[in-house]
Amino acid sequence: MEKIRTGKLNPHALELPIEVQPIERAKSVTLKRLNYLLGFIEEKKPEAIQRYIANLQSWYNFLSKSDLVEASGIELESLINDMPNLATYPNVTKAYLEYYLELIDPKTPEWMKESITVPNENYLKAYLYPRYYNLKILTETLGREEAIKLWKEYITRYIIYDSTQPNPPISAEELLASRASGREDSEWVVVHGIISHGKYAYKNENCPWVDVMEGLPDRELKYLVCCYGDYQGAASRYENIVFTMEHTIAEGDPYCSRVMHDTRVDWVLDHPPKEFWDEFN
Repeated sequence: MEKIRTGKLNPHALELPIEVQPIERAKSVTLKRLNYLLGFIEEKKPEAIQRYIANLQSWYNFLSKSDLVEASGIELESLINDMPNLATYPNVTKAYLEYYLELIDPKTPEWMKESITVPNENYLKAYLYPRYYNLKILTETLGREEAIKLWKEYITRYIIYDSTQPNPPISAEELLASRASGREDSEWVVVHGIISHGKYAYKNENCPWVDVMEGLPDRELKYLVCCYGDYQGAASRYENIVFTMEHTIAEGDPYCSRVMHDTRVDWVLDHPPKEFWDEFN
């Protein structure tokens, strides 16, 4: 079996410069997800939405150390005017946005006017930490088992909601060719190969997302934030592909083991055992 390694381990990956327009990204990614989450919880657990909002408010007020929204002249009402669930709870939205801005770069005053360059660590924290805490507060509001069950359904439904039409069917060989032709200087180190007809396997040897979340204690929550969406993500992108994964760096494994199965070839979704992945180098 031919195997290809892409990427190169970069001990300074979290220091790489990233250009971002913070408010635009907040609106299109971070606030958009929160708006959907609040609507989803209100639909599925209407008796719990007020408790969840109060707990979020308390937590993000605790995390936020400044008043960047008002100090920067951000017009919160116009920013969220097309997000009805956030507009209903402007106080928690403001606290949430404060925390996001502090993570991405607390020193930039003119958030609305220009793109800024920030370390990759800041960029990823602003992307991932609020998700982790949204789930953490949900477990404290509903109890862990019920919250995780609800979160999984939310992630799946959000990805379906946020997805464009699926791409045309794709073969395992085409997946390998497209994935293995990525950036040579990528900080993501991945081993790729075709393990049998219709099955493209790839093994992540590192994960900058998990690296940036090192200070967060709960491995299961980190897995749900970083990895769980990959299942529906693959299905939404390619209508003939089913994704399997058993080992993840987020949960403490030394690698992530992943297979894309072309269901036009067969529906046997066997995932190779740990011994296979240990030698998949």
